[in-house]
Amino acid sequence: YYQTPQAHRFNAFPLLIILCAYAATRILFFHQTLHTDFADALGMDETYYYNWATAIANGKIIGNTVLYGMPLYAYFVAGLFALFGKSLMVIRYAQALLGGLNCLLVYGIAARIFSKQTGLLAAGLFVLYGLFAYFEWHIVSVTLFTTLSLSGILLLILYNNKPAAGTILLS
Repeated sequence: YYQTPQAHRFNAFPLLIILCAYAATRILFFHQTLHTDFADALGMDETYYYNWATAIANGKIIGNTVLYGMPLYAYFVAGLFALFGKSLMVIRYAQALLGGLNCLLVYGIAARIFSKQTGLLAAGLFVLYGLFAYFEWHIVSVTLFTTLSLSGILLLILYNNKPAAGTILLS
């Protein structure tokens, strides 16, 4: 059975629709949450990361206490503070961008393991799963950890398909 080269072409339109749905759900979620009494309230973990990132952004790069949680997240937030100033919304927007990347990573993983259609389904389900939006709003390490985990998984899949030293080192 011969397939024309056009049969192997990637149609980005369905994935673009899913990314638009992702953006729409996050805009809606952020807009609704921003207009609540809890918009600026930080929980215990959020306060810890916020204060830690503030200390790092103010020059206290290495602390003198035991590390709690995911240290990379505090440095990630401190980098955002250094680039854009101290703002909860900057962190939330950055995490929403990471969430969009996560949607693409979920697609990439499922498409390479199963099929492009399964990848689209997985990305679509990712968009609809409300806890991802919830954690993108909160100042906690879940979104960054998810991005790093999905990136590592995708790189391992790519390495399995075409072994290369750079791919395995990145994963």
